[in-house]
Amino acid sequence: MRQEELFQHFRVLVIRDFLPRTEIHNLLSEIRQSATLPSQVSVTSKGYEDVSIDERKRRSHTVIPPDWCYRSVESLMEKFRLELQQKFDVPLTRFEGPQFLLYGLDDFFELHRDQPTKRANDPQPRRVSISLFLNDGAHNSDSDGFQGGRLILYCPKPEDSRMVTALTFRAAAGTLIAFLSSVPHEVKPVTSGIRITIVGWFH
Repeated sequence: MRQEELFQHFRVLVIRDFLPRTEIHNLLSEIRQSATLPSQVSVTSKGYEDVSIDERKRRSHTVIPPDWCYRSVESLMEKFRLELQQKFDVPLTRFEGPQFLLYGLDDFFELHRDQPTKRANDPQPRRVSISLFLNDGAHNSDSDGFQGGRLILYCPKPEDSRMVTALTFRAAAGTLIAFLSSVPHEVKPVTSGIRITIVGWFH
Protein backbone atom coordinates (compact mmCIF):
# COMPACT_ATOMS: atom_id res chain seq x y z
CA MET A 1 0.00 0.00 0.00
CA ARG A 2 1.34 3.43 -0.94
CA GLN A 3 2.06 5.95 1.81
CA GLU A 4 -0.83 8.26 0.88
CA GLU A 5 -3.26 5.33 0.79
CA LEU A 6 -1.95 4.21 4.16
CA PHE A 7 -2.83 7.58 5.63
CA GLN A 8 -6.21 7.85 3.92
CA HIS A 9 -7.30 4.42 5.13
CA PHE A 10 -5.67 4.18 8.56
CA ARG A 11 -4.31 7.64 9.44
CA VAL A 12 -0.78 6.34 9.69
CA LEU A 13 1.90 8.65 8.30
CA VAL A 14 5.20 7.18 7.09
CA ILE A 15 8.03 9.55 6.15
CA ARG A 16 11.19 7.96 4.84
CA ASP A 17 14.51 9.80 5.31
CA PHE A 18 12.94 12.11 7.88
CA LEU A 19 16.40 12.32 9.46
CA PRO A 20 19.48 12.75 7.24
CA ARG A 21 22.25 10.18 7.55
CA THR A 22 24.68 12.64 9.13
CA GLU A 23 22.21 13.42 11.93
CA ILE A 24 21.56 9.71 12.48
CA HIS A 25 25.30 9.04 12.70
CA ASN A 26 25.83 11.85 15.24
CA LEU A 27 22.93 10.69 17.43
CA LEU A 28 23.98 7.04 17.33
CA SER A 29 27.53 7.95 18.31
CA GLU A 30 26.23 9.60 21.49
CA ILE A 31 23.52 7.04 22.24
CA ARG A 32 25.91 4.09 22.09
CA GLN A 33 28.17 5.59 24.76
CA SER A 34 25.50 7.11 27.04
CA ALA A 35 24.12 5.78 30.30
CA THR A 36 20.81 3.90 30.29
CA LEU A 37 17.99 3.12 32.70
CA PRO A 38 15.32 0.41 32.56
CA SER A 39 12.27 1.77 30.73
CA GLN A 40 9.12 2.37 32.75
CA VAL A 41 5.45 1.79 32.07
CA SER A 42 2.63 4.04 33.19
CA VAL A 43 -0.88 3.04 34.23
CA THR A 44 -3.56 5.68 34.67
CA SER A 45 -6.45 4.86 36.98
CA LYS A 46 -9.12 7.23 38.27
CA GLY A 47 -7.16 10.18 36.91
CA TYR A 48 -3.89 9.29 38.61
CA GLU A 49 -0.78 8.00 36.90
CA ASP A 50 1.42 5.28 38.34
CA VAL A 51 4.87 4.88 36.76
CA SER A 52 6.99 1.83 37.47
CA ILE A 53 9.33 -0.77 35.99
CA ASP A 54 7.40 -3.89 34.98
CA GLU A 55 9.35 -6.25 32.74
CA ARG A 56 6.27 -8.42 32.27
CA LYS A 57 4.83 -5.58 30.17
CA ARG A 58 7.87 -3.77 28.82
CA ARG A 59 11.54 -4.57 28.64
CA SER A 60 13.88 -2.01 27.09
CA HIS A 61 16.32 0.67 28.19
CA THR A 62 15.93 4.43 28.08
CA VAL A 63 19.10 6.25 27.07
CA ILE A 64 20.25 9.44 28.81
CA PRO A 65 22.26 11.19 26.06
CA PRO A 66 23.81 14.69 26.22
CA ASP A 67 21.46 17.67 26.27
CA TRP A 68 22.17 18.59 22.65
CA CYS A 69 20.48 15.35 21.52
CA TYR A 70 17.25 16.35 23.26
CA ARG A 71 17.43 19.90 21.93
CA SER A 72 18.10 18.72 18.39
CA VAL A 73 15.07 16.41 18.31
CA GLU A 74 12.82 18.89 20.14
CA SER A 75 13.67 21.58 17.58
CA LEU A 76 12.97 19.22 14.72
CA MET A 77 9.62 18.19 16.19
CA GLU A 78 8.55 21.75 16.82
CA LYS A 79 9.13 22.55 13.15
CA PHE A 80 7.18 19.41 12.24
CA ARG A 81 4.27 20.11 14.60
CA LEU A 82 2.23 22.38 12.32
CA GLU A 83 2.60 20.06 9.35
CA LEU A 84 1.44 17.16 11.51
CA GLN A 85 -1.45 19.20 12.87
CA GLN A 86 -2.70 19.94 9.36
CA LYS A 87 -2.22 16.35 8.23
CA PHE A 88 -4.13 14.78 11.11
CA ASP A 89 -6.56 17.70 11.43
CA VAL A 90 -6.20 17.88 15.22
CA PRO A 91 -4.85 20.76 17.34
CA LEU A 92 -1.31 20.04 18.54
CA THR A 93 0.10 22.46 21.09
CA ARG A 94 3.30 20.85 22.34
CA PHE A 95 5.70 17.92 22.06
CA GLU A 96 6.42 15.50 24.91
CA GLY A 97 9.77 13.76 24.71
CA PRO A 98 11.93 12.66 23.13
CA GLN A 99 12.75 9.28 24.62
CA PHE A 100 15.76 7.45 23.22
CA LEU A 101 15.23 3.69 23.46
CA LEU A 102 17.34 0.56 23.15
CA TYR A 103 15.70 -2.84 22.66
CA GLY A 104 18.21 -5.65 23.11
CA LEU A 105 17.80 -9.42 22.85
CA ASP A 106 14.28 -10.52 23.90
CA ASP A 107 13.24 -6.94 24.70
CA PHE A 108 9.66 -5.99 23.83
CA PHE A 109 6.70 -3.74 24.66
CA GLU A 110 3.35 -5.47 25.01
CA LEU A 111 0.14 -4.23 23.43
CA HIS A 112 -0.75 -0.77 24.77
CA ARG A 113 -2.10 2.67 23.94
CA ASP A 114 -0.19 5.92 24.41
CA GLN A 115 -3.42 7.68 25.33
CA PRO A 116 -5.26 5.47 27.83
CA THR A 117 -7.03 8.35 29.57
CA LYS A 118 -6.54 12.00 30.37
CA ARG A 119 -4.02 12.43 33.13
CA ALA A 120 -5.04 14.28 36.25
CA ASN A 121 -2.18 16.77 35.87
CA ASP A 122 -2.45 17.10 32.09
CA PRO A 123 -5.84 18.18 30.68
CA GLN A 124 -4.49 17.89 27.12
CA PRO A 125 -4.08 14.20 26.22
CA ARG A 126 -1.55 12.75 23.82
CA ARG A 127 -3.01 12.98 20.33
CA VAL A 128 -0.31 11.86 17.90
CA SER A 129 2.56 9.47 18.63
CA ILE A 130 5.80 9.22 16.68
CA SER A 131 8.39 6.51 16.34
CA LEU A 132 11.65 7.35 14.60
CA PHE A 133 14.01 4.53 13.64
CA LEU A 134 17.75 5.13 13.95
CA ASN A 135 18.95 1.80 12.57
CA ASP A 136 17.81 -0.79 10.04
CA GLY A 137 16.24 -4.03 11.17
CA ALA A 138 13.95 -7.00 10.56
CA HIS A 139 14.75 -7.15 6.83
CA ASN A 140 16.72 -10.42 7.12
CA SER A 141 19.73 -8.66 5.64
CA ASP A 142 23.38 -8.95 6.68
CA SER A 143 23.48 -5.15 7.05
CA ASP A 144 20.63 -5.09 9.60
CA GLY A 145 21.35 -3.81 13.09
CA PHE A 146 18.80 -6.20 14.58
CA GLN A 147 16.17 -8.85 13.85
CA GLY A 148 12.66 -9.08 15.26
CA GLY A 149 11.45 -6.00 17.11
CA ARG A 150 8.74 -5.14 14.62
CA LEU A 151 6.30 -2.35 15.39
CA ILE A 152 2.69 -3.46 14.91
CA LEU A 153 -0.24 -1.02 14.87
CA TYR A 154 -3.80 -2.29 15.26
CA CYS A 155 -5.82 0.29 13.33
CA PRO A 156 -9.63 0.43 13.10
CA LYS A 157 -10.95 -0.41 9.65
CA PRO A 158 -12.54 2.60 7.91
CA GLU A 159 -15.68 0.65 7.00
CA ASP A 160 -16.16 -0.78 10.52
CA SER A 161 -14.32 0.66 13.51
CA ARG A 162 -15.12 -2.46 15.54
CA MET A 163 -12.67 -4.37 13.36
CA VAL A 164 -8.94 -3.76 13.12
CA THR A 165 -6.14 -4.22 10.63
CA ALA A 166 -2.68 -5.12 11.91
CA LEU A 167 -0.02 -3.01 10.19
CA THR A 168 3.54 -4.30 10.62
CA PHE A 169 6.56 -2.04 10.13
CA ARG A 170 10.18 -3.03 9.66
CA ALA A 171 12.84 -0.52 10.63
CA ALA A 172 14.62 1.63 8.08
CA ALA A 173 17.07 4.16 9.53
CA GLY A 174 15.68 7.69 9.33
CA THR A 175 12.04 6.63 8.86
CA LEU A 176 9.39 8.30 10.99
CA ILE A 177 6.00 6.75 11.68
CA ALA A 178 3.21 8.94 13.12
CA PHE A 179 -0.15 7.62 14.27
CA LEU A 180 -3.02 8.52 16.56
CA SER A 181 -2.11 7.93 20.20
CA SER A 182 -5.37 6.06 20.76
CA VAL A 183 -4.26 3.26 18.42
CA PRO A 184 -3.17 0.04 20.19
CA HIS A 185 0.34 -1.05 19.24
CA GLU A 186 3.20 -3.24 20.35
CA VAL A 187 6.88 -3.97 19.76
CA LYS A 188 7.63 -7.64 19.16
CA PRO A 189 10.66 -9.22 20.90
CA VAL A 190 14.06 -8.54 19.39
CA THR A 191 15.71 -11.80 18.33
CA SER A 192 19.23 -10.46 17.69
CA GLY A 193 21.12 -7.17 17.76
CA ILE A 194 19.88 -3.87 19.22
CA ARG A 195 16.85 -1.88 18.04
CA ILE A 196 17.43 1.88 18.45
CA THR A 197 14.54 4.35 18.23
CA ILE A 198 13.30 7.76 19.29
CA VAL A 199 9.70 8.09 20.46
CA GLY A 200 7.58 11.07 21.46
CA TRP A 201 4.06 12.40 21.64
CA PHE A 202 2.24 15.50 20.48
CA HIS A 203 -0.46 16.93 22.77
